[in-house]
Amino acid sequence: MKALKTLVPSAKITAAGAALAASADYTDMAKKIDAAMASGKFTPSTTDEVRKLRADSERMIREGNEAEARKPLERARELLDMK
Repeated sequence: MKALKTLVPSAKITAAGAALAASADYTDMAKKIDAAMASGKFTPSTTDEVRKLRADSERMIREGNEAEARKPLERARELLDMK
């Protein structure tokens, strides 16, 4: 019983750490996309599409769907030819 009382909080801490790491990775990716967009070297159609993808991603984050929010960011990275 004592082991179970220790295991449950440990699992919660591990899950929270993983969520924080995923959130930090998402934030880092979004900042890199924003920095690339600030260079202004993309066509208007590419710029519009990336802005739409960023907005979709932000909406998904607000809805609590972080896993799905990465997909629009990945597409934006492809459009901006980011490695």
